[in-house]
Amino acid sequence: MRLVASFANGLREGSRIRMIMSVSNVSTETLLLASIFDKLNILIWQNTKDGRKGANKPVSLAAKFIEVEAKENSFTSGEDFEKRRNELLVEIGGVGNGG
Repeated sequence: MRLVASFANGLREGSRIRMIMSVSNVSTETLLLASIFDKLNILIWQNTKDGRKGANKPVSLAAKFIEVEAKENSFTSGEDFEKRRNELLVEIGGVGNGG
């Protein structure tokens, strides 16, 4: 296990294994670029009629990425957790409890 852990630790941040380990759908670089895009978009929007009125604010791209991650990794009940756990066990070749 230590050997596998040391190999996984040495992988680049955007590798599939590191993304799975960090429970993230996008790399830090992509999230940073989306944040820069959002800030630029706000600056441009502020110089429009809508921006001066505070109307039709642009949607945040970075927030969309984070929202997707939160939805995929949250449960509303214990039953939801058990259901997803069993699905994952079946996916990786284990056996769910059929709950």
